[in-house]
Amino acid sequence: MIDDKKIITIISSQRHGTNFLCSLLKNNFQEITCYYEIYNEDNDIPVVKELSKMREEDPLQFFKEIVKKTNTQIVCYKIFYDQACKFSLDNENELSLVEALLQISDVVIFLHRDLLNSYISFKKAVELDSWIYKDTTEYKITFDIDDFKDYVSYQNRWFQDTKELAQEQDIPFLDIHYESLVSIETPEQVEIFTSFFNEVFGSESELLFPIQETIQKSEFVKQDKNKEYKDKIENFEEVAGTLQEMGFNVFSTP
Repeated sequence: MIDDKKIITIISSQRHGTNFLCSLLKNNFQEITCYYEIYNEDNDIPVVKELSKMREEDPLQFFKEIVKKTNTQIVCYKIFYDQACKFSLDNENELSLVEALLQISDVVIFLHRDLLNSYISFKKAVELDSWIYKDTTEYKITFDIDDFKDYVSYQNRWFQDTKELAQEQDIPFLDIHYESLVSIETPEQVEIFTSFFNEVFGSESELLFPIQETIQKSEFVKQDKNKEYKDKIENFEEVAGTLQEMGFNVFSTP
C-alpha cells in the first residue's frame, strides 16, 4: 500500500490475455486505474510516459511515483518475466524487482493460459508485428519444437517462482485461466473478481470496489479465430506427435 491506495499486481506473460483482463477490471470497477505494462518502454499512458526516465534510474521508485499520482483508490498494473529481468534491482537476483513490488502489493492475480496457445499467439504477433486488434486467423507459423520446449520451461519457472514469493510474503492471490475467463459471460467474469475482493478486503470491499452501473465487455477480442491447431501450424504433421507426447492435445479445439 502507498498513500492509502491498494495495489493489484498482475503476474503473467505476453499473449496470456492480460489486455483483456486489465480492460475488464478498469471498465467495471470505478476505483481501479490500470496502467497495463508499466515496464514496457512503449507504454504511452501520460503519467507512465512522463516518468519514463525514472523507470531506468530507479524502477521501484518509478512505480511508487505512479501510485502517488493516481486519483483512484486502486492501482493495477501487470509485469512479465522479461521486464522483471530487464529492470532487476539486483544483478544476482532476476526477480528482485518483483519481490520489491510484491512487498507493497495488496493482492496478486496470476493469469495463466494454455502454453501451446500462448506460444502460437506470441509467434504470430512477432512475425506479423501485430500485438493487438489485427486479425491473425489466416497466418500459420512454422513450429520450432526446441524453441517451444524452452518457452514452456521458462514460463513454468516464472509462475512457480513468483507464486512462491507471494506465498512467502503471505499476499492474497487469485489464480485464473484465460480460457476459463473468456468462456463465460461478462457479468460472471466480473463476479469472479468481486468475490475475490470481498474475500480479501471484507467490509472495505464495497467502498473500494464499487461496480459501474452498466457492466461493460473488454474491448479486446481474440485475434486468431481458428478452431484447430492444424490451421495455425504450417508443419503440423511434423510436430503433432511430439506435442502430444509433451501433454498437449493438438487434436482438441484450442
